[in-house]
Amino acid sequence: MNESTYPRDIIRKPEPTKEATELSDSEESQKTGVGLLDPYRLWQRARELRYWLFGIVAVAVSLAIFLTLLQTPMFRATAMIEISRVDSASANIEEIALEGEARDQQYYQTQYVLLKSRALAERVVESQNLPQDRAALTALGYSEDASPSARSISNKLLKSIRIEPLERSNLVSVSMTSSSAEVSARLANAWAEQFLDANYQKRFGDTLDARRQLANQLAELRENLELSEAELSEYAKANGIVVLQQSSNSEDGASSKQTLVESQLATLNNALAEATARRIAAESAARAGGDSSAGGQSAIRSRIAEVQATLARLRTTLGPENSQVQASEAELRSLQQAQAQESGLSGSDLRARLNAAQREEAELQSRFDAARERYIAQQDRGVQYGILEREVSTNRELYNALLQRYKELGVAASGRNNMALVEPALAPRGPYSPSLVYNVLIALLGSLVICGGLVLVRELLDNSLRDPSELRRRLGTPLLGLVPEFDAEDVEDQLRDPRSTLSEAYASSRVAIDFASGPDDKIFMVTSTRPNEGKSLSSLALAYNFARQGNKVLLIDMDLRRKGLSIRLKQSKQSDGMAAYLAGQVETLPVMHNEEFGLDFVRAGKSTLNPADILSTSRTEIVLGELRKLYDTVIVDAPPVLGLADTPQLASSVDGIVYIVQANESTFRSVGQALSRLRATQSKILGVIVTKLDHRNESYSYGYGRGYGYGYGYNYGAETGAAKT
Repeated sequence: MNESTYPRDIIRKPEPTKEATELSDSEESQKTGVGLLDPYRLWQRARELRYWLFGIVAVAVSLAIFLTLLQTPMFRATAMIEISRVDSASANIEEIALEGEARDQQYYQTQYVLLKSRALAERVVESQNLPQDRAALTALGYSEDASPSARSISNKLLKSIRIEPLERSNLVSVSMTSSSAEVSARLANAWAEQFLDANYQKRFGDTLDARRQLANQLAELRENLELSEAELSEYAKANGIVVLQQSSNSEDGASSKQTLVESQLATLNNALAEATARRIAAESAARAGGDSSAGGQSAIRSRIAEVQATLARLRTTLGPENSQVQASEAELRSLQQAQAQESGLSGSDLRARLNAAQREEAELQSRFDAARERYIAQQDRGVQYGILEREVSTNRELYNALLQRYKELGVAASGRNNMALVEPALAPRGPYSPSLVYNVLIALLGSLVICGGLVLVRELLDNSLRDPSELRRRLGTPLLGLVPEFDAEDVEDQLRDPRSTLSEAYASSRVAIDFASGPDDKIFMVTSTRPNEGKSLSSLALAYNFARQGNKVLLIDMDLRRKGLSIRLKQSKQSDGMAAYLAGQVETLPVMHNEEFGLDFVRAGKSTLNPADILSTSRTEIVLGELRKLYDTVIVDAPPVLGLADTPQLASSVDGIVYIVQANESTFRSVGQALSRLRATQSKILGVIVTKLDHRNESYSYGYGRGYGYGYGYNYGAETGAAKT
């Protein structure tokens, strides 16, 4: 067998000194990192607990699915609003340069707080009349017969609303969550609209209030104006006062009014003036005798000149609209007509003209006198009419002034809001929560964390030997061999088959014992911490491997309590044996030859004495000394160390101790305690053989490359009776 096929810890020279061992252990401890968790060990621990771990994951995922299906679906609708900052008109360039960014941040943070304020929630509750909206109350989580207060509903809304500013933009999302898609959309839009309305009122509230006040005043003045106009109209109708069309004749555009009587009087006055002028012209022509046309013309011209001079003076002093001015104008026109018609008239014609002019003048004078009487009579009634007319005029002026102011405020209040609804909320098509995928992922993540914690806790609490390489670091003991788990039913056949993994493992261990022991060492004791760690089988296997090398080998069953080897070799029923010989009950040591394994064997036998008392006698050391002379190798199968005094008593009588440790079961603490008991006897501990390695120790490969030892599968089967010892 090539030496390179054996594990590094198995092939070693004789054990170094204590100082060298301590130094080597210290160096190895620094390299390996004492106290650090080995990821592979954690992985192996997870494989060991895989059914528990799979169960935890399955339960967590199933529970997540079940709870998700039980939860009420929640719908989230989102509205998007834009917030633009409006700088104050008083802000100067220097202030903006110094405080621009900070002021912007302060402004937007203020708006975000206002979006989440209770006042806004109360506005939404009031605008939507939520206390009476059963659909909305149900969507917010209230029972069908609940009658919550407005404050309670506001609190619900504040818990259901979500305000999220979008990075690097002026946009803010307003999200509402409820059990109804339609209610969520409606409340999200109401929230955004109320926020925009509140901001608009804040900016233009004073102007709007002023407009509302002016609107109320305008309504009152309109009513007063209508009443005063109605009263004026009724008075004029009752008193026969007819107002003619207004005429604007003043420079400032003021209008004057005339009643029907005043208009008639003025007309008759003008007509009378013209008739008088014609009458005067006819008289002048008649006095001239009608024969002297030149004289008549001269008189008319003289009169025209006088009238023109008078008219010019009156226009200057009285104005063109004066009645005297109008009468002079009428006389002038008549004189000019008479002048034009005078030529060629006879005396009879001139007298006829005079008579006609006199009759016309008399008739107009009579009509003028009558109109004047009516005017004088109307003047008394016109006083009250004027009062009523002035009241109408005053009311109209006030109304027109307020109306103009109202229009001006309307223009001022029509400013643009600095905030706008960019995207209204729409009813979502699917629920926002619960999310089956999200919950399953959370459950999966949580279960994995629990599983990881379970593996970690199990590993931290587990002090069992899983990594054989830690033996030297933690216990200061060399590793002699690694023995895989085996099928107990044909163990003898496996030991005799040199190609079997079990045989190969013990062959490797035998070589390691040769390297660890001295040239004069012949008696090797095989022990363990506790029963059922493979101690008896290891004793038989090592003895068989020494015998295969041509050595004369003796195998002694010194486990006087359990008699594992005797039971395995079918020698347990005989009473004579090592126990009886050491107790002095038989004279001769009963040595038998086992042809199957090619070695001599001493069974345990029976005795009435306590095994500890038997082994404590000097006869034990004597008989072992005699056997040293007779055999090349003596293998002593000793009892376990802990709990018994047998093995420490034997330890001082042997040349070396081979310690058996069961992988994954024996703890470093118990093994350390047992080794301390043996070291206290000044015994030489050759090393440790780790038995029953399985898939949990796959990384060590038993020294023969990956996969060694797995040819038996995982049907490890429990050893029964003495086979386990």
